[in-house]
Amino acid sequence: MNYSTNCLKAVLLVFVCLQSIPILLAQPELRTSRTTGYYEAGENMNFLVDPIASGEINYKIYYDEKTDPIQEGTVFAGSSNSDVAIPFVLNEPGVVFCEVEQFNQKDKVVAVFSPYEITQTEPEPADFDAFWNARKAELAAVPMSPSLQTIGETQYTRTYRISLRQIDNRRVYGYLAVPKGEGPFPAILELPAFGSNPLSVEDI
Repeated sequence: MNYSTNCLKAVLLVFVCLQSIPILLAQPELRTSRTTGYYEAGENMNFLVDPIASGEINYKIYYDEKTDPIQEGTVFAGSSNSDVAIPFVLNEPGVVFCEVEQFNQKDKVVAVFSPYEITQTEPEPADFDAFWNARKAELAAVPMSPSLQTIGETQYTRTYRISLRQIDNRRVYGYLAVPKGEGPFPAILELPAFGSNPLSVEDI
């Protein structure tokens, strides 16, 4: 094998790698056929995939990541790069996730069916009201002892860290951004996600 052959192979390898970079960096884009993602139970709809390139796209539709898929399979994207439809219908009120995967890249979207008709899946415990009434009474007996600390200020708002007493000698914390100037102003309530991940406060 001569020097020129090795150079040619090296060039071809670089070319193949460069051609693969867009696929490695891209991901399929998934959306519902209706921008609101809202449908009635029993209504036919489509999840629409904007593929990375032509080839197979694996999908699964499920209620929750801990449950078995309701529907799963493979659809094929042609060379036209047009949207690929995944037909679906849910015959009862509920919320479903659809997840697609192509070239090890994933995307996920949610659709809801007759949301105002969704009912609880488990019966209410017989002592539900008694339990919560007892907890509320326990909390009401604890003085709030509020603590307010200024943590930031912009030309538009002043942000405070609020602390209130809780049961079991604990405290609960929150943040309040107060607009400057004459109101009235709209109020925005932002609840933290479940878990122990650190949160950042954004000035409004």
